[in-house]
Amino acid sequence: MNRVTDPRGESLKLIVPSQTAIGQPFTVTLVAFLPNGRTNWHYGGTLHFEVLSDPKVQGAGQVHAIPVAGGAFKHTMRLLTAGLHRISVRDEEREMIALSNAIVAYEDAPELNLYWGDIHIHAGERNRHQEISDAYASIDYNYHFGRHVAGLDFMALSDHDHLGSWRRGIIPIWNRFKKAAEYFYRPGEFVTLLGWEWTNGIHLCPGRPQYGQKCVYFRDGDGPIFSASDPGSDTPEKLYDHLRAHRCFVIPHHVSAPINFYNDWDHHDPGIERLVEIYSGWGCGERSADDGNAYPIRPDREGDMKGHHVIDALARGHTLGFTAGGDTHDAAPGIGHTFNGLTGRFENQRWGGFKKRYRPGLQGVWAEDLTRESIFESIYSRRSYGTTGARIIVNTELNGAPMGTVFALQPAHPFTYRAHVVGTNRLKQLEIVRNGETVYVKQPDSETCDIEFTDPFPIDDRAYYYLRVTQEDSHMAWASPHFLPGKAG
Repeated sequence: MNRVTDPRGESLKLIVPSQTAIGQPFTVTLVAFLPNGRTNWHYGGTLHFEVLSDPKVQGAGQVHAIPVAGGAFKHTMRLLTAGLHRISVRDEEREMIALSNAIVAYEDAPELNLYWGDIHIHAGERNRHQEISDAYASIDYNYHFGRHVAGLDFMALSDHDHLGSWRRGIIPIWNRFKKAAEYFYRPGEFVTLLGWEWTNGIHLCPGRPQYGQKCVYFRDGDGPIFSASDPGSDTPEKLYDHLRAHRCFVIPHHVSAPINFYNDWDHHDPGIERLVEIYSGWGCGERSADDGNAYPIRPDREGDMKGHHVIDALARGHTLGFTAGGDTHDAAPGIGHTFNGLTGRFENQRWGGFKKRYRPGLQGVWAEDLTRESIFESIYSRRSYGTTGARIIVNTELNGAPMGTVFALQPAHPFTYRAHVVGTNRLKQLEIVRNGETVYVKQPDSETCDIEFTDPFPIDDRAYYYLRVTQEDSHMAWASPHFLPGKAG
């Protein structure tokens, strides 16, 4: 939620895990921002922590924050009362107040835990003093910022395999990325996935068709790169043929962006292309602006390419779960700087005058534990959802099956879709989408909501259902669909 009052433009952001056990210590991350949106590395002062919903909480009261590298202050607390809580912090001297995202304290450990991450991040690493990407800062700095400043549970650096004649790409230093992913991996604390971006585009690969850009992620800390610039892997089909020998998945992104960026849904392998990035700093690819998209991609240029949206892929029968990320290039994964309107030589050079106008997204994953294997398998199984950056808690089920389920046989009718949502602001609208059409709407005007929708109409053909969430502050979330076969199965 992070409601902030400060006339000078400075602000605070308070980040907590979405779940904890009663009596277990958890880390509160406080990030201070300057008026220009950059993190304030020199912030320090007297803070007052409070949890009104838990009078027995440990760690509340006055705390003195000192400046720390990276601009984040860490504080340990324990909740001793079961239920839903929010933690507030105030800096009375600067007249700043911040409220955390929701945290649920459990008496008994749940079967699945909610973890937050971003697996679409670019790093400005150099090789022999030459830039290999179009991004800021090193591999190490990006991991540091994501974990210690943005409070992410998992991350992946998925940088370009090549950038045509503009940059060399990460192939010459691929081992450096692999070693860094292993070094920063801490089971139970912080998960790293190994990934890279297959950077196809008619401007980057002259003379070849436009297929779209896709990120590849491996289950283990090892895997090869098959470049879009290599004739042996320059089509999606060639790429998929190579990847079938590895435990991995592929996620296309900014799918409805303009020429050189949009995704061609004629090329799809359901066993490998498991999810789609529904939102990032580029915007939302769910549907067109004409159909109600509040975050169309590149609306001031030739973007929002109709026929290439997520609903177009689902209409073709593609079984895609949802994720969101930053596609950040600004060394601020999980929070992002570019949407603050910053300008300068590097931004103008990198984007040709176009700035990413939206905040980076976040991915919520329901997993058994915080290990690489569990996070990978949960994403692979589509127990994943995307948000516009707010830590909105979303849990959905259809006839008792979790989000992302692909039913082998159609369950008994009627189908009952349930959702539990905890916002970071007041929830404006919850919508259940079936086969591209909104079939249920609720406007709760509260920060929490449970819905239950029983579809009265039997479905003869293939169907999918997913939840779209909109808050009063315009933040959104999209839960991965449930997929049902036709009656013939």
